[in-house]
Amino acid sequence: MTVFPIPKQTGTHADTFAAVGLAELLSRCHISVRLDDTGAEYRVVADEEVTESHLRRVGNDPGYLYLVPNEKERAKTPAAIGDRYFDYPREKERFDLWKEAAAQRKGASSETAEEIEGQKPDSLFQHYRVLNLVQGDGPLNKAAAEIRKLDPADWTPRVYSSLQALAERRTASIGFDTELVQMFSPLAAKGYARLKPDSTGRGDKTKDAWADSFLDWLRFQGFFSASIGFLLGKDIRVLTVEPKRIGYGYFAAVMTALRDVRLGGANVRVDCLGTLGVARALVAHAVDHPDEYGEPAELVGGIAITHYQSLGSAKAVTGLSRLCVPGWYPLRSAEDAANWIEALDEHERCLRRLDDSISDELQLLVLYRRHLEHRGPGTEFRLAEFLEGYGIYLIRKRGQDDWRFRQFSLPIFEAIMATYGSYSDILNNRGFQAVALALRASTVSAQSMKRNKRDFREIRYDILPELRRKRSLPKSDEFLDALADFVASYNAESAKRLEQGKGTGIARVADDDFAAFVSLIERDRSPAVVGALLCAYATCKAGQEADGDKSPDSTKED
Repeated sequence: MTVFPIPKQTGTHADTFAAVGLAELLSRCHISVRLDDTGAEYRVVADEEVTESHLRRVGNDPGYLYLVPNEKERAKTPAAIGDRYFDYPREKERFDLWKEAAAQRKGASSETAEEIEGQKPDSLFQHYRVLNLVQGDGPLNKAAAEIRKLDPADWTPRVYSSLQALAERRTASIGFDTELVQMFSPLAAKGYARLKPDSTGRGDKTKDAWADSFLDWLRFQGFFSASIGFLLGKDIRVLTVEPKRIGYGYFAAVMTALRDVRLGGANVRVDCLGTLGVARALVAHAVDHPDEYGEPAELVGGIAITHYQSLGSAKAVTGLSRLCVPGWYPLRSAEDAANWIEALDEHERCLRRLDDSISDELQLLVLYRRHLEHRGPGTEFRLAEFLEGYGIYLIRKRGQDDWRFRQFSLPIFEAIMATYGSYSDILNNRGFQAVALALRASTVSAQSMKRNKRDFREIRYDILPELRRKRSLPKSDEFLDALADFVASYNAESAKRLEQGKGTGIARVADDDFAAFVSLIERDRSPAVVGALLCAYATCKAGQEADGDKSPDSTKED
């Protein structure tokens, strides 16, 4: 028995929890495991025949700690648990002290900073915190107590028998009752999204007839190994990494790294930075698993996001969504990994400066999230839309002498677009490049030259918003007319500067170049696509243009 199928019965993170939980169990038995997603089911594939003797290595260890949620409950801890429990009140106090000290470590000596870091709470604290807040510890604790009080000689055959049933696609039963809770079975809860019929209440127990004690036990283990949770005020957002084709050792290293990810802000910001964090962890650990090199999106299928909204006395599932790991580059060598890290650094740095409490910046984060919602055709256009909006906003803020926002770099943008390949004919068109250069010279470059007290062109704050508005109109004529008017005024200004004997700002867009640009539209290229790419390309940083580097860092505090 080496292959264990886990059907996707719920279509939620519960399926992922079960698959990863089984991989974690076999890993603790010192068996190498691979996780495969076939679409309709997960397959946990062991590299050797799983026997009962393997399972004896873990005995009656449930795979996680019993959760003591408060001081009152500590005295009620079952005798079978002994000291094998997670003391939440004590760890919460430790966390609060560490957080208070960490807030004051900016500017502290390296020795003090190291001392503060040494006081950091248990790495699984956030998991137990989420469990406590969503009241999901009941069945988890019940299972831990049941397993602990059993003799390993009795427990091991039960597990082995259940694994046999799973491998043969039969219903597995491990011999104790459990109950469905929303953390491990999101469809068991009814929130604003009405994931249950109105006829059932929150305390209704009839749903427990569908509970599967063995799968639930695997889900309990998988929760700690496949997810990360974040508190958003009184709400909670859980991000679950869905394996696609990856060895469990690699997957476990990625998830361990994600426990240290710090995210601040509202839902959209957490989703974007969390997904990029998954990509970064995959790339960072790829060097230790060269036999599994491949595009990150081939290793991880996506990020399942579950939102638990506070309803006062309880929290309920009010949103289920899914994002994709970016597919910007392949990942087959150390050079590819370096390209990934460079691109991720830039995207994370720019996104962290966006404040989701400001409507314009929140809208930019929404645009970026739309890019992460897509795989396949259309993904690159969503990225271009975001960069277009970001560039226009950056120009506006710099016009107000706010230089906090950094430009995206043109080489990275070009490299990402080259990977997709569908827009190569546009980006390589000489007319497109000539017009984009003219737009850059009249916007971001002119602003940089003005700031550095150098001779600069007229700054055209109006042109990019106008192009964005007109590129989506039904007919392409208005977009081309607006662009033609800009090119005419740009060339006129160049001629005037040349007459004045100035050495810069005298370049012009040749008639042949503009004709080459118009030919893109005439070849059935959508003005919406060409216009978005044009604005994005024009506002990316080319060469050594001045950026926001001279301004003090003022990123949003996480």
